Amino acid sequence: MKPEISIVIATLGFCSLYDTIDSIIKNRGNRNIEILVIGELKDDRIKRYKKIKFIKHFPVHFEFGDLSKKRNLGFEKANAEFVAFIDDDVVITKNWMSQGLKHF
Repeated sequence: MKPEISIVIATLGFCSLYDTIDSIIKNRGNRNIEILVIGELKDDRIKRYKKIKFIKHFPVHFEFGDLSKKRNLGFEKANAEFVAFIDDDVVITKNWMSQGLKHF
């Protein structure tokens, strides 16, 4: 089943990434989503999500234009019609997805 929304997180691997992922999981409700983590990580804590099939990690690094190239890669890999880009230090609120998607 195709996800309703793809959430792309371009990261430098800071620890706040895991708070971001946890907030998405907590607030997704029944939505069919995918989370695409794009970038190298400083530790292997992403492994704790390996059983969650809607989280995908692409460990890439670009010497120049890192953020925009990571976002572009995330867009290319996204499977949903709607793609949201968030930073790796964001904690989303309860209605973040529904409020954003209602405009489409």
